[in-house]
Amino acid sequence: MAPPQALLYALGVIRTVAWKETRSYFASFMAYVLAFTTFWLTWQVWTLVVFYNSQNAVIHQAIAIIPQVYLFTLPLVTMRLFAEEKSTGTVELLLTGPVTEWQVVLGKYVGGMAIVMFMTFSTLHLPFLAARYGTIDFGPIKSVYLGTLLVGSAFLALGMFASSLTDSQVVAGFLTFGALVTQLFLGSWGPQTTSTLLGVEWAKVLPELSVFSHLETMSAGEVHAKDVFYYASFSFFFLYGTVKSLQSRNWR
Repeated sequence: MAPPQALLYALGVIRTVAWKETRSYFASFMAYVLAFTTFWLTWQVWTLVVFYNSQNAVIHQAIAIIPQVYLFTLPLVTMRLFAEEKSTGTVELLLTGPVTEWQVVLGKYVGGMAIVMFMTFSTLHLPFLAARYGTIDFGPIKSVYLGTLLVGSAFLALGMFASSLTDSQVVAGFLTFGALVTQLFLGSWGPQTTSTLLGVEWAKVLPELSVFSHLETMSAGEVHAKDVFYYASFSFFFLYGTVKSLQSRNWR
């Protein structure tokens, strides 16, 4: 197969798998439930901010609650991506034929990102609603939404990897939740606490490993290339791990 034709075929497989996953979420109403949960929890924070503190710096940082909502919602998105396929035996059928593990993984990843974006953008009208109560600088708000989507993409990749390790959706969900909570703890530990428990060297390294630590600058309205690179590397690392996990089935 010629390179252009091979590329078009690969993109076609990715699109087909992504559409299948996205349609399954909306057909089961899970996407709507997760979007409503994200909106409702974010709305509670926005209500407190708008009515008790009208400073813009605080208002746009209220969106940073969404990645914390992801701790509970994204495991529900990712736990079925491969665990369900394994438990029903359809993973073998899915990977039979002229398709590669990368094509399937990327297809499911794109489908999952569609749900992440749907959940995130369910809150998009809140900044415009808050603008009715005062002057809003939409620049920082854009950076916060970008950071939120990057966090969602990283969590999605991690959850897919967890789902590829087991044929139990419940186990996959708990693995993902535990990993995400660990990320939260890494980001919440201050340098003094970390240096006391683990030493000065780890106090410099551990915060840089947390997804939430890299979100702080974006929550302040700044976008740095190193933070975007971190999220891209984090996502690629776990997508690669997912592919290797699927490939390991050939050796069993």
